[in-house]
Amino acid sequence: MRFLAFAFVLLFPVSALAQPAQSPPRFAAVPPLVSQVLNEAKAPGLAVAVAQHGQIIWEQGFGWADKEARVPATPHTLFGLASVTKSFTGTEIALLAERGRIDLDKPMNRYLGAARLSSPDGNADEATVRRVATHTAGLTSFDAICYADERDCDRSLPDMIARYGIVFWKPGTRFDYSNLGYGVLSQAIAEVRGAPYAEALRLDLLGPLAIEECALDRTARVAPHYAGGVRAPDQVALAQGASGMACSADALLRFGMFQLGEVKPAGRPLLSPSALSAMHDAVAADDAPLRYGLGWWLNPDLHGYKVIYGSGGTADSGALLYLFPSEDIAITVLGNAGNPRLSDIADAIAGALLPRYAADLRKPAPAPAPQPPPAVSAPDPGLAAFAGTWRGAIMTWKGPVAVAFRVAPDGTTQASIAGAPFKPERKARLYGAGGLVLGAHGDIGTPETERRRPYRIGLELYPDTAGRLRGAATTWQDDGARNGGVFSHWVRLSRD
Repeated sequence: MRFLAFAFVLLFPVSALAQPAQSPPRFAAVPPLVSQVLNEAKAPGLAVAVAQHGQIIWEQGFGWADKEARVPATPHTLFGLASVTKSFTGTEIALLAERGRIDLDKPMNRYLGAARLSSPDGNADEATVRRVATHTAGLTSFDAICYADERDCDRSLPDMIARYGIVFWKPGTRFDYSNLGYGVLSQAIAEVRGAPYAEALRLDLLGPLAIEECALDRTARVAPHYAGGVRAPDQVALAQGASGMACSADALLRFGMFQLGEVKPAGRPLLSPSALSAMHDAVAADDAPLRYGLGWWLNPDLHGYKVIYGSGGTADSGALLYLFPSEDIAITVLGNAGNPRLSDIADAIAGALLPRYAADLRKPAPAPAPQPPPAVSAPDPGLAAFAGTWRGAIMTWKGPVAVAFRVAPDGTTQASIAGAPFKPERKARLYGAGGLVLGAHGDIGTPETERRRPYRIGLELYPDTAGRLRGAATTWQDDGARNGGVFSHWVRLSRD
């Protein structure tokens, strides 16, 4: 199906958000950096936008929105947001929770209609809305894209939830970043609102905030994207609420100003201050200093400042939205190509406004600690617990696929999938809290995986109380295949 684009009229004037002239002197160091970053990434263009204390102080486009047609990038060019989409989805979930339409601590399945999360080895009702939104519900890796020339690509999100909405890990015990989780949230929004996800965001969030320049598909309004300097084909992300949106830098900045409490529809808050604050409260993300809330990352000390942010990047797009609550600053950087250095641009902008931030950026990196000479390689003694032959099945929605492998004490592995032998890409190794991982090539026969050939299979397995191994078999596109093919399947094995 074709996802709805946002198109609506301005609901109230925003003349107070005056448009500044380009390149104010304080940001003089940023345009040369932008040129360097664009050249290094072979990226056609990007746009930046900055606000402080409720006023837009700088917006500017650089390079090309459409390289072939020679259309310049501007602050009003729509670029793909990638995972910054999650910040909009999390905000809609917070809004519905404050209105009493969703209880964050009730099972996710309560709000999904016919689409259901499942747990082959646990209780799917422990996957609550809050846990799904904070990536702690037990879901794992997922990415699914339909390209314009794929007429047989299943575009049904309920189908994807039914096939891949598997609770792999005990909810509440592990952070596992999952695009599928935010696709699940967008399905819940549609069910609760009785309207498609895009329409719900238009009615509840973007319309009241007078944010016009956003869309939920690659329409004519959205700049073409590029990978390695080559124009990328049009595509639709199935997990809409995870990565489907496109917005201009100006629109994304206004959304950030709303998060800081600076933009209110007709002077009335759309979310209470307590709801905004709760949305930005976050849970631990593994052992890193980062945290994740309802669609937002939190760094409690980024060069001396607490920063709430959305970050997204794919092979053909990049997006950042930085919020500095203590300084009432919002910064957006959007581009139409994959570009890991967008954060350098955001840092330069923040440093132009915050001397302490700039001073911390200039500090030399600490010298690396002296490294001891490499030890003689020896088998990890923990691998001995997994030594032996294991047999079982990868449970796909099309049916079980037989898998077997033999692990030697040094991690050397022999394996087969669907009866066909293959050589794993590397030795099996220990992972996480008592887990085992190995990667290989193989075929499991589902339409989604076969569309992304060649592809790899990664097994992440943990022992259960019965002495079996259980976990996820995740496929992802290999070099030479199109992006957008990451699918995780339940797997269980027993030792011979």
